Amino acid sequence: LSIDDFTVDILPQINQIDINNNVANVSVCQGEAEATAIAALAPQITITDSDNAEHVVGLTWTIASYDATIPADYIATGVFELPVGVIQTDPLTSLEVTATVTVHALPEVACPADFTVTESNVVALSGATPAGGTYSGVGVAEGAFDPSSLDNGSYTVVYDYTDATTGCSNSCEFVITVDIVSSIDENEMTSIGVYPNPNNGMFNINFNNINGKVVYQIYDTKGSVIAAKNIYTDGNTIEEVSLNLIPGVYFVKVVTTNQSYVEKLVIE
Repeated sequence: LSIDDFTVDILPQINQIDINNNVANVSVCQGEAEATAIAALAPQITITDSDNAEHVVGLTWTIASYDATIPADYIATGVFELPVGVIQTDPLTSLEVTATVTVHALPEVACPADFTVTESNVVALSGATPAGGTYSGVGVAEGAFDPSSLDNGSYTVVYDYTDATTGCSNSCEFVITVDIVSSIDENEMTSIGVYPNPNNGMFNINFNNINGKVVYQIYDTKGSVIAAKNIYTDGNTIEEVSLNLIPGVYFVKVVTTNQSYVEKLVIE
């Protein structure tokens, strides 16, 4: 055989790396795992060979000395393998790319001190810093705490804040204690009947064994009179009542010439 009978195929060599600039620096928030940071990095890049053909290759990333608890810049290295049919150069081309992973500190968030409410008025929430966050919790809506429908007790309010620059969030908590004493003596709640209870504002008052002139009044939990009426009872009178009331707790108080009676009323 002559030398002309042989054909030698010369494989193309690696040429350019990441021609589409897929590799970019990324940032995460303090406390996020290394896997989260790696997931934010480019999963693949495009390289070319000496024949100007393009090849997509996957990247395997590691982050040097990554510590999620310490805000800092960390160097990430992504390595790849040459695709079949592409060979190394001489001297060797480094088969890796790098990016910076920035761990941002969480914003410092502070809540107001715990406090107690003794009235059913809506309380505007304030005092948490930095300003611009949101309050949430039982009885909380649109930046205010409404104790009017809550039982006495302790309620945790959460303040969440997100830094507009870094996108990192943090939160704090404080406690509001509801301690509302009705202005109506609940020991008086005897000797009359209210039904159905709860109701939608339409209910009956049963005056059992009460005779003569009486006054009945509807109070809210602050002691304000919502409605009042004078009637005469004969010992077994039933008074039909129809009121347009906001859902909540009220009281029906009946006053005779020598005694008073109170019954709790729930409007749904």
